Amino acid sequence: MKKTIKAEEVFTSNSDSIAIGSTTNGYILSYSVDNKTWTSHGEPVPAGENCVVNGVVAGMYFKLVGNTDEITVIV
Repeated sequence: MKKTIKAEEVFTSNSDSIAIGSTTNGYILSYSVDNKTWTSHGEPVPAGENCVVNGVVAGMYFKLVGNTDEITVIV
């Protein structure tokens, strides 16, 4: 399913993979189980690069810390 997210808007995944479109400034992908305590996932994603993450838990919360764009994610 495709979703449009803005800036650091929180989103969830319905599958075990997510794909995130490129941004103009880059971001740090962060995840949470309770939408309160956040953990960074790996290295920052540079501007202009797509990001695919496999092996996520369906229903987990995500946000793109530092994102200023409106982008498409596939969840």
